[in-house]
Amino acid sequence: MVPNELFPSPLVLPSEREPVIILQPKPPSRFRTLYVFMRFWQVLGSLLLLRITGLLTPRRFGALVRPKLEQMGAIWIKAGKILALRKDLFPQELAEELDKLKDHGPGFPFPLARQIVEQELGAPLERFFDEFSPLPFASTTVAQIHHAHLRRENIAVAVKIQRPNAKQEYSADITLIRKVAGLLESLTILPHFRWSDVCWELEQTMQSEIDSRFEAAALRRLNKTASVDGVYFPEVFLEYSTERLLVMEFIRGALVADFMALEKSDPPRLAVWLKANNIDPRWVGKRLFRTVFRQILEDNFFHADLHSGNIIFLRDSKIAFIDCRNAGSLESEQVTKLRLLAQSLAAGEYSAAADYFFLLSSHLPSVDIAEVKAGMVRLMRAWETEVHVRHRPYSSKSITYLTTELDKLARKSGFSVQWSLSKMVGALTHLDNSLAHLWPHMNSLKQLRGYFRRAEIRHVRAELAGAKSRVARSMIAAWDIPRRFSESIVFQQILARRQAQVIQGSATRIGTFLSAMLAVTAVALLAAEVCLLFAFMNQHSHFPVDLVLGNQIFSVINRLPRMRTGIWLLVLVGILALQRRTAKFSNKLAQPQDSKNTAKAV
Repeated sequence: MVPNELFPSPLVLPSEREPVIILQPKPPSRFRTLYVFMRFWQVLGSLLLLRITGLLTPRRFGALVRPKLEQMGAIWIKAGKILALRKDLFPQELAEELDKLKDHGPGFPFPLARQIVEQELGAPLERFFDEFSPLPFASTTVAQIHHAHLRRENIAVAVKIQRPNAKQEYSADITLIRKVAGLLESLTILPHFRWSDVCWELEQTMQSEIDSRFEAAALRRLNKTASVDGVYFPEVFLEYSTERLLVMEFIRGALVADFMALEKSDPPRLAVWLKANNIDPRWVGKRLFRTVFRQILEDNFFHADLHSGNIIFLRDSKIAFIDCRNAGSLESEQVTKLRLLAQSLAAGEYSAAADYFFLLSSHLPSVDIAEVKAGMVRLMRAWETEVHVRHRPYSSKSITYLTTELDKLARKSGFSVQWSLSKMVGALTHLDNSLAHLWPHMNSLKQLRGYFRRAEIRHVRAELAGAKSRVARSMIAAWDIPRRFSESIVFQQILARRQAQVIQGSATRIGTFLSAMLAVTAVALLAAEVCLLFAFMNQHSHFPVDLVLGNQIFSVINRLPRMRTGIWLLVLVGILALQRRTAKFSNKLAQPQDSKNTAKAV
């Protein structure tokens, strides 16, 4: 629970906020799939028109797609937001437009809200609440939130109520998305996107949206360690929480989004409020930075949607996080690799950082790893120089900027897209968006080093429970060296094995060249087969070959010697057989070694 003395004075009055629009919800349409496809065709038609007129730009494309996704509902908005995180795959302007997708929707009437609450709790609403605001103070595409007061516990709460038919709409849309992803994969359209992985990530994200019990579990888990950093999460009242209902502590405070708005519109008013509540935005930024990295690298459970509307200012530069629908965790091996990567980056060991970056990839392409690594080290050194220039824009000094540039370089070199890290990328992206306003001159490298110093102290304290902090600090170096050395050795061995595979692939560059030459030959043979087929039709049928091919190509075909049907068939079959064998041999040369054989070789 947040102590009452930490609640600040209001920054924005309720009357200054836009009220939630109330609309009667419509039942799911039987023509939902047709509706979605119509939206797609509208987008494609508009894109074609822009392309023809020469007005198509990434920003216009994003501005065109964004309202269509918002109209189609929750899961499509989430899909757009997931894609917006991949600035290494899409132009910056397109990613910025998709990032503006609003997860807001109209509310539904209070009688419906009351009915859902009473169905979930099995009794009249008044039995549990002595106050319940009939109008929601916030609404998303999946739920709306009401102020209320628990009768027995005598505490103000926020009650999140799922929209009617939300689960049915989700089921219909996710089925359609699975089919689209399967179709894209079968047609090998942008295969490096790994559409099935995108679909899986989307399903995992939406699962907690339509079942409030996931958010309740996430809040309880995050609350256990949050106070270490002066961070609070709402307490959940499980007795009143179900699949469609979540009752949690109501935290009074000011949103970082309100801070950002007043920073532009009324700076004097903002300055007075900050001073009155003993809030230093830089301290808030530092606290925010440390807690996000602790959640990711130490707890392996983090709030993945920390945009400015989900962070609340409390007195004395404390903060609270709300709306934990989207929480994430990683495989333990990934966390270890990420921690070693971040430690190497903080220590200025950029060559080692590049090695750990390679380890995060599912596989290494057949490229010169040394060349890619040299490019990554240059990027990291340039970023370090930028970080220390105080008045450079924060957007070019953030950790997210560096990782995006590294991802772009990796993508150009043939590395596969890693969707399993999407939630972590989202958490860091939202972190940097807030830090750009709270502490625009922050030195990311210095703060990263500060985080690891405190993380090492926490680690030693956990190992030496009850030891004095002075003793713990003196033992940090000696205590941690063997652990870091052993981890480094393990992952260097993994990297050595992967590089051995890459070297083996690099040693077959002649085979790759021959494969490319044979592929060109196969295409040429196929073209010759088509031309000879037209020549046969010209000699032995009345088909108007000249109208199909045009005068120039027809004049060449017409000069071929006349042959009997049997000879023509032998020639056509022979060339077709040669073309197929050439293509098959080309594919065999291009195909990587079977994974089992590779494992045995390693």
